[in-house]
Amino acid sequence: MNFIILPHLEVLVPILDNNLKTELLDILQLQYRDTVKARIQNAEESNRYEIKTDKNSFIRSQNVIRKCVENIHAKHKILSK
Repeated sequence: MNFIILPHLEVLVPILDNNLKTELLDILQLQYRDTVKARIQNAEESNRYEIKTDKNSFIRSQNVIRKCVENIHAKHKILSK
């Protein structure tokens, strides 16, 4: 599988706020459990799609994260539409 590598910048920072740290770890767990268009990586690099038959088991992390963030920020009136 070929990837286009574009110039980018990566930054590491400590997360000192425990609430924010928990929120970020939850987001990472959701992304890890995402099953929509999931691929199985193997030594042959065929990277075939994981086939899910039960539509109720799909986790589309981008949608779940967006809803969670919108709910959190709506409570605190941080984001405006």
